[in-house]
Amino acid sequence: MALSPAWRGTLRFGALLAVVCAGVFLVAAGFLASWDGSAVSLRAWPGDEEPDHYRVLIVEPDGRSLERDWPADVVRGLGLPVQSRAIPPARVPKGRPHTWKERFRLHFFVQQPDGEHLVVPTPSPASLAIALFAYVALFALRNMYVSGSPVSITPRRMVLPAPLAPVGQPASKPGPKAARSRKGPPPRGGSKKRRRRR
Repeated sequence: MALSPAWRGTLRFGALLAVVCAGVFLVAAGFLASWDGSAVSLRAWPGDEEPDHYRVLIVEPDGRSLERDWPADVVRGLGLPVQSRAIPPARVPKGRPHTWKERFRLHFFVQQPDGEHLVVPTPSPASLAIALFAYVALFALRNMYVSGSPVSITPRRMVLPAPLAPVGQPASKPGPKAARSRKGPPPRGGSKKRRRRR
């Protein structure tokens, strides 16, 4: 069964958009991020309930610092202090867990108190939600441009204006009714009455 041009264009755009949103997912999942340092402290969180993710301050040997969101089950047991501001210390205290991540990887490593290194994946439900939202929003914008509706893929019809008449020629000729109803000057000589036959 042959597909209509509207469906072919929609499928091509959907495939291209899937590639773009896959890149959005990788960026949101930290695919391009990298670090090699020590986890120093946690950012204070609002409320009394413990969050599902903690914002961890990481300090590298050259003094560069960055913050990353780690799952709560990874942070528990590391013994990291809580700070209201992410201020890196002048010297990293001894005993802080070592952590590193290579670029173009979807996981990082955290040293546990027993000396072992835990492998933690970087993708999260939030990164997947960002990619899905981008897919739906861009698809709706494309449909609005093509059909005028976010849920329709049928292109809207283009109404072209009537062609213009050449210079010196009337745009349209009057019809027969218009010609008969057209008023003009009375004929010369007046009207002649017919004679009655006897």
